[in-house]
Amino acid sequence: MLPFIRKLKTAVTSTKNHSDLPSIRELFDLGTTLMRYVEAGKAGSVKQSAYAYRNGLFIAMLAARPYMRRNNIAKIKIGEHIFQEGAVYRLRFSNDDMKGRISRGGPLPEMLTPYIDRYIRVHRPVLFLSKPDLDGTLFISYQGLPVYPHAMSDQIGKVTEAYFGRRICTHEFRHATGSSIAKEDPEHVGIVPTVLGHADYSTSEGYYIFADEYSAFKQLEKALDKLAHGQEGSDDS
Repeated sequence: MLPFIRKLKTAVTSTKNHSDLPSIRELFDLGTTLMRYVEAGKAGSVKQSAYAYRNGLFIAMLAARPYMRRNNIAKIKIGEHIFQEGAVYRLRFSNDDMKGRISRGGPLPEMLTPYIDRYIRVHRPVLFLSKPDLDGTLFISYQGLPVYPHAMSDQIGKVTEAYFGRRICTHEFRHATGSSIAKEDPEHVGIVPTVLGHADYSTSEGYYIFADEYSAFKQLEKALDKLAHGQEGSDDS
């Protein structure tokens, strides 16, 4: 599996941001790129392809909706937690499903619809290894059973380490989201608590501080750039 991921890394263009964590966009792109690579017939056997596609979908879905924790996404059941409504798939988690006991849900990005369709129709049946589908769990393990949250997190850690050179656990998708918003759109850092499902706003305080600092340093860079250009003009006169 890991040699395949390393080949994938050399086959696509990555826009690393040189921070400790990749951006949430990079994580999402890794998931979709991995699934496309599978569909191009480059992931090995039918069984290997199904596993790789499952991991790609897991990464893309978690990056798209990072309020989910590993227990949430590993235990998603078709028709209960995920269902199709028109052109999109929707998620639905009750109070009892969520750590903060606040129900969450809403549509997944429409661009994920064909990937989810393909996984359910083609790759998920392969993962059952001829075992019966007992409860509609979306993500299936190597043993043809509902995946364990820890095992899925371990798989994602191995994939991200092979691709980014850094092991990223499922919980760190939340950190990547907060950091990405704070860095790329600091004016809207206030959405972080809602995006991540923080019941206590103090949990997101670090991202507010980071956004303020990042904005301040960007302004400093602009000022230094103007000063440098002004100095160059003085030297030429």
